[in-house]
Amino acid sequence: SLFAVTCLGQEPSEDAIMNVMRQRALAIQVTDKAEAELKIGAEPVLRYNDAARRITDASVWRIGEQGRPRAVLVLEIYSRRSIQYEFTAVADPPASARADSWQWNPKTEPYSWVKIPVEAIPEGKRLRQRQLRQLARDFTASEEFRGETYQLRLMPRPLHEYTDNQHDVLEGAVFAWAHGTNVEILMFLELQKRDGKPAWVAGFSRLGSASLDVRFQDEGFWTAPTQNRPTEKDPYIYRMDSLSPQERTKLASDQS
Repeated sequence: SLFAVTCLGQEPSEDAIMNVMRQRALAIQVTDKAEAELKIGAEPVLRYNDAARRITDASVWRIGEQGRPRAVLVLEIYSRRSIQYEFTAVADPPASARADSWQWNPKTEPYSWVKIPVEAIPEGKRLRQRQLRQLARDFTASEEFRGETYQLRLMPRPLHEYTDNQHDVLEGAVFAWAHGTNVEILMFLELQKRDGKPAWVAGFSRLGSASLDVRFQDEGFWTAPTQNRPTEKDPYIYRMDSLSPQERTKLASDQS
């Protein structure tokens, strides 16, 4: 199931901005290693803005229709003049994502799943989903950027919930860690079948260049170093593009 979370108030140009972001998202060509198309979700799983960073509006989109997302796309509109694309890989990422002015060809790397120490796993879907949410609340996260450390906020509801028979996922959910409203880490919690037994694991995908630190019950769990100037081969990439004159006109006319 899919959860849309909106973190911005109603603005005169909200519908026009959403249309611009949707058209940009759907114009991206994403393929897997067999060159089969991977579809981007028809609707974003999250919307937010960030006035402190001049982000007028932003949206988060899953890539891959079934089961666990293969990657995640973020679109951020800055001051109604430019748009930033961010891609972050998950397990089994796309082979390629292409638009007019850029491409992303992440190299295949093992995705790090870390086992969560859990004494007992209950029977039944409802009890397992309750345990999943409790486990999420047992994590904390922070980022270090330009010498300053910032505590990140866990958004209360998962952005997306799924099962995935192909990858032996009995329960799965994507949670967002944010600085204010700006997402910095995606946390994937999954109940996977391992050696015939269920086990809770966690995986993380970055959505920023800062160094990251995640703790579970106040014990070190996962870290990632600063990533400056990522290339098209990296699992995380960002690229800025100007809005076209037509897009700017659309936003300006809708705002007036």
